[in-house]
Amino acid sequence: MSTTTAAASVVEYRSPLTERSHWVLSLLGRLGPAIGLICIIILFSVLRWNTFATVANWQVMLMQTAVVGTAALGMTLVIISGGIDLSVGSNIALTTVVVARLLQEGFSPLAAAIGGVITGAIVGLFIGTFVAFIDLAPFIVTLGLWGGLRGLAKGLAYETTIDPGRENVA
Repeated sequence: MSTTTAAASVVEYRSPLTERSHWVLSLLGRLGPAIGLICIIILFSVLRWNTFATVANWQVMLMQTAVVGTAALGMTLVIISGGIDLSVGSNIALTTVVVARLLQEGFSPLAAAIGGVITGAIVGLFIGTFVAFIDLAPFIVTLGLWGGLRGLAKGLAYETTIDPGRENVA
């Protein structure tokens, strides 16, 4: 008995895109968000040229994004380590309310900043204690504190915006 084996013919698939096209698409994929942001900036600068494209507006935007950017850096480290913290926004709200209230009560900016840092450290210690020593899931602890810290911040602020330069009425 003779057995014959048919040689498998392999057909190599070649993409119609060239290597250069792949490089351009890869570059666009990486730069896409930046290109989109530049297009939005140009659009708003054209539509609202007298208010958007001013130095004062850019200063306000940079100051407002500083808090979010700082929190994003911290959350990046938490996520990289495999953790989760849902209470970050509420912790920021509570900390800023404490700082504003201390400023309103006549404390110096340095003392108010230290009070904010201490507030954030206490919240972090509280969360860390529940997660590390009581062995509760970080998702559950931070989800619970999300609402609790937000409520505490609203209570300290009397559910209004705090202006450190003037007296708030309870």
